[in-house]
This record gives sequence, C-alpha cells and structure tokens, in this order.
Amino acid sequence: MARIGVIGCGYWGPNLIRNFVTCPETQLVWACDLDEERLEKVLRPYPSVRQTTDLEEVLKDNGVDAIATPVHSHFPIAKACLESGKHVLIEKPLASSIDQGEELVNLAEKNNLRLMCDHTFCYTGAV
Repeated sequence: MARIGVIGCGYWGPNLIRNFVTCPETQLVWACDLDEERLEKVLRPYPSVRQTTDLEEVLKDNGVDAIATPVHSHFPIAKACLESGKHVLIEKPLASSIDQGEELVNLAEKNNLRLMCDHTFCYTGAV
C-alpha cells in the first residue's frame, strides 16, 4: 500500500484527497496547505489524515512514499520531494519550462524514484 501526502488543498487537492482516501491501494497520511482554515475544512471528513502547514513535516516522514503537488509550485516542491526520496504525482503541466522538466526527470532517475504526470481522467479505466 502506498502512503501518500497531498501538498495543496486548493482547487484540485480535495479531489486527490478523496480519491486517495477511497482507493484500496493507497493510504492518505498527510495533507499540507498554507491556509490552515482551508486545510481543516477539506480534512473534516477525514479525521485520520494528519494536517500541516509545513512541507518539511511531510518530507521528513519516512513513512510517506509519494507526494502529489499543486500546479503553481510543481518545480520547487517536486524537486524537494525527489531530493527527500519521495515519489511524486504532478497534475499537468509537469513544469513551467523544458529545463525544469528535464531536471525533475533526471533527479527522479538518479534517485530511482517515480515521477508521474497526471491529466484529468488519464488513469481512469474507462478512458
């Protein structure tokens, strides 16, 4: 079972949270957002999920296998996660430049980690 941390509980974060909680192959262990009120509201139905406003708390947890990140911060957060030994799922776009994308791909390969880029319904069986 993959243990997941979601970084960012804005527009798409609640969908990822719901899907990770209901998927039998994942366990959502962390959710992180700078907006404490938003974080508490989104996690109200999921009291077992730990919450934080500090990304470092999630990165330091050796029990977290993978992390999902929001669009505006893909590169810096994904880079920090890969450097911390975490697999990463990013919604499109992977990065805001080819150089950033290549750096993330190379970092994932170097650390033998999975770097996944999602698009709405990309991993939906019917699609």
